[in-house]
Amino acid sequence: MQLLAWCVDAAVAAGVTPKSYGELCLHSLGRTGGLLSAGNMLVSQLACCATYLVFIGDNVGQLLGVPKERVMLCVTPFFVLLCWLRDLSMLEPTSAIGTAVLLLALLTVLG
Repeated sequence: MQLLAWCVDAAVAAGVTPKSYGELCLHSLGRTGGLLSAGNMLVSQLACCATYLVFIGDNVGQLLGVPKERVMLCVTPFFVLLCWLRDLSMLEPTSAIGTAVLLLALLTVLG
């Protein structure tokens, strides 16, 4: 974290204000470092999404008695639609309801 703050300070001192992590890596590490960091972020995000899809497929598949591959195929379009959202403020009510339901479930289990 300290290295990230140092790189931001160095970029600002050089007259560049990076707006994202990718821009910061491009300015701090040069073209090759920027491309390597972008590739690293891409692989990391894809691996995270694939793991989440498998997790959802396994759990919902067991719950409904459906093959996990079918669940993964049905859920993927919704994830793609979520990726196209630029402003996540539209999801605030859904997030609040989900948090309330999770809290209710936790209190039910512990209480």
